[in-house]
Amino acid sequence: MDDESRGSGEPQSQRAYVTALDKARKSLFQGDVEYDDLHARRLRVGEQIPFLVTVYGSWKASPDGKPHVPVLTGAEMGVKFDCHGDAECTTDSQWRQPVLNRTDHGSWTCWITPHAPGPLTVGVRVTAYRTDTSTVLATKEIFARTYAEAPPRSFFATLWDRLRTGWGVFVAFTTGVGAVWGTWSLVVGAVRRLRRSRSTGEEPPAPTPEDAVPTADEPSGSQ
Repeated sequence: MDDESRGSGEPQSQRAYVTALDKARKSLFQGDVEYDDLHARRLRVGEQIPFLVTVYGSWKASPDGKPHVPVLTGAEMGVKFDCHGDAECTTDSQWRQPVLNRTDHGSWTCWITPHAPGPLTVGVRVTAYRTDTSTVLATKEIFARTYAEAPPRSFFATLWDRLRTGWGVFVAFTTGVGAVWGTWSLVVGAVRRLRRSRSTGEEPPAPTPEDAVPTADEPSGSQ
């Protein structure tokens, strides 16, 4: 084949590819993608929960109130999951499934395992592919947001916290009672000495070192 024939053949094949691609895209029709409402579910750190996504060939009313959005179908459909946050997303579903007719549907399940408490977003990319190729005909991105809670504390951990708190309260109470009792003893001793001195007409005796209250500059106790 000469250069002129080869040159004329390449644009023809390119035009044929563009025409076929345009025809494939025009053959798509509006379907529906339904997914679990993660915001209404309780996610806890360390626990694995399923997240189900279903692509229908036509619009479908959800009897259980699941969120859904329109998507172009009529081709091989692929669904990919991506976790945004400290969590792991895995799936054992077949990546591409045919949704060629309005009565077809395909389902994908993502298993979500949070590793730390906090906000979590799961990205879902729904893509229509040309049959038996990697050519993308249409794509749609969905984001499901939720919050991962801390795992519940065990019975023994909760009991230990309560015991420790109770012991702290007991120690503070006994320390306060001891301080009040020491102050009360000093006051009672001083009153008794004052009464005794008044009844005998003598000067009140000087307080003994044991009765004296130490000042801020004078350490208490014996040297």
